[in-house]
Amino acid sequence: SNAYPPLARGTLQAIFRNRPLDEVRRLGLSAEEERVVRETHKDVTGMLVVARVVPDGPGCRAGLAEGDVLLTVNGTSVVGYVPLETALDDAVEGGASVELHIRRGSSTKLLTIAPQSLWEVLPDTFIEYSSGVVHALSYTQAVNANVRAGSVFVSHAGYSLGKSRVPSESIITRVGD
Repeated sequence: SNAYPPLARGTLQAIFRNRPLDEVRRLGLSAEEERVVRETHKDVTGMLVVARVVPDGPGCRAGLAEGDVLLTVNGTSVVGYVPLETALDDAVEGGASVELHIRRGSSTKLLTIAPQSLWEVLPDTFIEYSSGVVHALSYTQAVNANVRAGSVFVSHAGYSLGKSRVPSESIITRVGD
């Protein structure tokens, strides 16, 4: 048994990528916003942009969208991964939400999002049935497949699922259609 509690890890179920400032300007960053970022972060070369949002995750439910440029987290200018991840971890640990100020094209939006514990979207139960193995789809696999985390993942089809033509490494999204 582990004597230590698990580390608080928060997720919006969204992938952010650091994009160069010239690309961020094409996404709508204003000259004033760029000036503030350059004054606040002396060696800045890029900003965080949403690259993917997992369906039905906290980010999706709050309205986060691909191409959104992250301006601030809880009122503080953020251009790197560590401050964003720290804010998400702190929010999960304290049961709080985070406020993301984002640039979307010609407008800005303030989104209040309750991050989800990353541990909630990692499979911890596996079911073996007729030599097959299924489990909840992990967050990482959900990102890759662009489906909801927690869907059913067929690790190994085994006899019954194989006979039903359900291949190994497939995702079951619905039953009975």
